[in-house]
Amino acid sequence: MLDSSNIQSVVITGASSGIGRATALLLAQAQYRVFAGVRTTQAAEALLSVCPSTTLIPVNLDVTREDQIRAAVALISETLGPAGGLAALINNAGIVLCSPLETCPIALIRDQFEVNLIGQLAVTQAFLPLIRKCQGRIINIGSISGRFSPPYLGAYAATKHAIEAMTDALRRELLPEGIRVCLIEPGAIETAVWNKSEDTYRSGLGAELFGGPGSHYTAALRAIQHLSARLRAKATRPEVVAKLITRIIQTPSPKSRYLLGLDAKAQAWMEQWVPVRWADRLIESVLVRAGGGGS
Repeated sequence: MLDSSNIQSVVITGASSGIGRATALLLAQAQYRVFAGVRTTQAAEALLSVCPSTTLIPVNLDVTREDQIRAAVALISETLGPAGGLAALINNAGIVLCSPLETCPIALIRDQFEVNLIGQLAVTQAFLPLIRKCQGRIINIGSISGRFSPPYLGAYAATKHAIEAMTDALRRELLPEGIRVCLIEPGAIETAVWNKSEDTYRSGLGAELFGGPGSHYTAALRAIQHLSARLRAKATRPEVVAKLITRIIQTPSPKSRYLLGLDAKAQAWMEQWVPVRWADRLIESVLVRAGGGGS
């Protein structure tokens, strides 16, 4: 049973853009009280400029900073009052960096784990007392890369594999209390990440992450640039994910996992039914064609 008050409250991280922004706006329009985690004043103002509703409350929340997590919990607890709790926590904050594992700086790999995994768990730990008050939902935004690891996204895929394990354990630990923990596994999503990735590819940083000019990965960088444009054209809109999140909050018996997007379903099918060697050869052939066949 969820929050029995007149208005249900939710927290969502990474609400500045993409899935987080779309979800925050949709839930606020649906008359949820939405505490939208953002990292800058500009992001907060941008949210309020398109949805000047009293049900949308931007909150400073960098998931890698313990001080901001504590401050957010204190602010939200005060707003809800002694009897108030959360109908849902949506762990959405995340970053992705495209690079071969061989050449990706270890500091950048650590950053991805800090945001995509440890930050999600830190926020969950902090807000669980408020979720417990309402037997609320925890919704983790994973990725199909948590099942099917693509080349040059190894660090990102590793964080999403870890999120799958964390979500499974958390779901089983909290099930006796009636707290449902759900995982969404989307494929490619049309978000600002694409613009950032394309800027990286065009800059010197993109070449550096792939080993520099003349490296073993020169053709791979060309292939990724080409494939990125194709994937972006077919990507799922973040509003589709927002609608799914809303349904998960509202349904009495949500599923444990949700695959989203034809590409996600195709990769899940491949992971389950196609022999590993065949899948590897297929990916290799796609990259060779996209990269022009040489280095």
